[in-house]
Amino acid sequence: MGELPALKQLYADLNIQIFNMKKLLALLLLSPFIISEEIEYPVELTCEIGSSIMWINLDENDSYYFLLSNESYYESFPNKLNNTDELMRFKNITIQDDVIILKLIFAFSNLYINRYSLKASFVGSTRLFPSDRPDGQCYKGFKEYTQKQI
Repeated sequence: MGELPALKQLYADLNIQIFNMKKLLALLLLSPFIISEEIEYPVELTCEIGSSIMWINLDENDSYYFLLSNESYYESFPNKLNNTDELMRFKNITIQDDVIILKLIFAFSNLYINRYSLKASFVGSTRLFPSDRPDGQCYKGFKEYTQKQI
């Protein structure tokens, strides 16, 4: 009869060890999803979203964007029309394994850029980038626009 409490304790200890091993296995299996691929800075992108074109520079110390063309922006801020040298900073930048999320300062929206396809889309709505804008495409490097297409 004295062996029964000892067996119960042994069974309880074994269950705790199995539970801890399951937690460790789950952590090991999830670790590739937690550790994201390192980005080589600087990252220079040209993004075409609807009729808007923007240059994006991501750097470890200084990240910014520059609007090449955006009639909604200039309608909202008419005094900026002739100031083409203005670089705008991001409010927040989040880099995940498959997406980069950029929070714009003048916007209540985030710009999502897929790290695999470089597809871009805005989530949220502002006068700067209305929610009815179609998704867009980003390209590596700062693309020059010197010639009208039509």
